[in-house]
Amino acid sequence: MRKSLFLSLALAVLLLGVAGTAQAEMKIGVFNSRAVAAQCAPAVDAGKKLDAQFANEKSGIERASQDLQKQADELQAKQSVLSPEAWEDLRIKFNRQKRDFEDRYQSFVRKVEAANMRVQQEFMNNLFQAAQEYGSKNGYSVLLDSAMGGPIFYDKTVDVTEAMIAELTRVYGLKK
Repeated sequence: MRKSLFLSLALAVLLLGVAGTAQAEMKIGVFNSRAVAAQCAPAVDAGKKLDAQFANEKSGIERASQDLQKQADELQAKQSVLSPEAWEDLRIKFNRQKRDFEDRYQSFVRKVEAANMRVQQEFMNNLFQAAQEYGSKNGYSVLLDSAMGGPIFYDKTVDVTEAMIAELTRVYGLKK
């Protein structure tokens, strides 16, 4: 469905642009921002830097998870040899440690997600700027991002907003 929406949008831009520019020559480019992100050295480096930034904390959380699992196994094994009161005390202590671990893990996830969002936002800003410069410099009328399903750059000569406002006003007038 996304592909058909993208193709419909691209066709509409093409047709409206051709009509709006009085059959002027249009140059349309298509690129995939996901492929750009995966292959562009600065974007790849930013991902590696992000991984390195959180590597120590991630390995600490993995160790804590393994320790918690080991404690759970030991607790289960001790159930049959401890008195019910002693076992209950250990179970309460374990549950407290488990909640502490879960809080630590959730905090880590939020930090990583926030950092990742900042990196993605910076990438998108740079991508948008690069598309604007590339499109203008290379004479493109429209640059479409196949991954996002829409235009990321268009020459103002293909903007038919005012014509669409007039047409929609006319259509509504006919229906009254």
